[in-house]
Amino acid sequence: MLWKKTRTALSSLLLSGLLAGASRAADVTTHVLGATAQTLSASTDTVKMGYYSATTLHAVDPNLAAGNIKFGVSIFGIPGILTGGVGGVAGTATTADIFSGRTADINADGAAETGTLNLAGNITTFDGIVNLIPNAYDGAGNGTNRWVMTDSGDAVTGDILSGKKAWVDGKEVTGNVPAGANVLGGNGLKTFAIPDGLYSGGKTATANDTNLTAANIKSSVTIFGVTGIIAFPDTGQVTVSVSYDDASYNPDATQLNFTTDAANDIVTDNRTGLIWVYNGTGAHSNNGNPLTWANAVTYCHNLGNFAGAPIGSPLSWRLPNVKELGSIISYRFSSPSITSNFTNTYSNGYWSSTTYVADPTQAWIAVFLGGNIGTATKTNTLYVRCVRTGS
Repeated sequence: MLWKKTRTALSSLLLSGLLAGASRAADVTTHVLGATAQTLSASTDTVKMGYYSATTLHAVDPNLAAGNIKFGVSIFGIPGILTGGVGGVAGTATTADIFSGRTADINADGAAETGTLNLAGNITTFDGIVNLIPNAYDGAGNGTNRWVMTDSGDAVTGDILSGKKAWVDGKEVTGNVPAGANVLGGNGLKTFAIPDGLYSGGKTATANDTNLTAANIKSSVTIFGVTGIIAFPDTGQVTVSVSYDDASYNPDATQLNFTTDAANDIVTDNRTGLIWVYNGTGAHSNNGNPLTWANAVTYCHNLGNFAGAPIGSPLSWRLPNVKELGSIISYRFSSPSITSNFTNTYSNGYWSSTTYVADPTQAWIAVFLGGNIGTATKTNTLYVRCVRTGS
């Protein structure tokens, strides 16, 4: 009876594997408080009644590991480090979607990948490809308004062509600079102002002087692209009487050279640029009737806008001076001594506008009988052939 009482001892006395009244091995495994020895199993979360040998839970289930527990969560004292997708499912992001220098376990494999996304763009020099923010970050945009800009811009409206737009430091700026055009300087000005503007496409700035004509420049000399034709006029003689006489010397630049425009009643001297009346007996030569010197001067002045020469302009018609009148004489011919470029020329005297200084009552004349230059009293009546400066 004493032995049986010992076996019913309180469980508080059964510590550290001690068995009350155990006398054989069977008593250790099957007869302690009527319980049996148990082992924890990874296949169930049920803990059966009985007694267990000392162990650790991760030894019972190797899956109880930090890599299998969500980051920020602890299970049985084991903190998780899992950073992958929910439930360990890999996400859809790539390293290009993650900010440069930041990490994430994209593939849910416990290994962190480092992002490469740089939304700062290329601010050293603008590049439409490098500075373009990826499509995924444009929201509902259409891809035309998502460039990254630097903040170093300093352009203002006055730096940009009128009607054109630019973005400066993220702000739209509309230009007001006018488009430049060709510039022509004022007549006779050597220097002139060029207006502000944006000049492109080969615009030119040209100095302007109506006196810059071939007829005002020495023969064979070129000034600003205009080659002169002025040369001391030749007599026109071509028949050589003796070696080295006048006819032996006939440089091309000095030869008489006229262009006739009979329809407009004018003859142009291609050497001097002077324009003469063509018909010596026509409506612009007083119909071939002689005049006193004073009336001849007035008559030519009053030809008005004939052949585009209005009164008072630098191109007005006038009575020629004696040198101009003598420049159309050709000593190749006589009676009259003038080329066939002119018509109806009398062999008698023609007035010049030049007064004879030795006797102011007289003026210089040209006689086309043989090409003589002389003087006549101003009250005499002689013929007129008016002239004007070429345009």
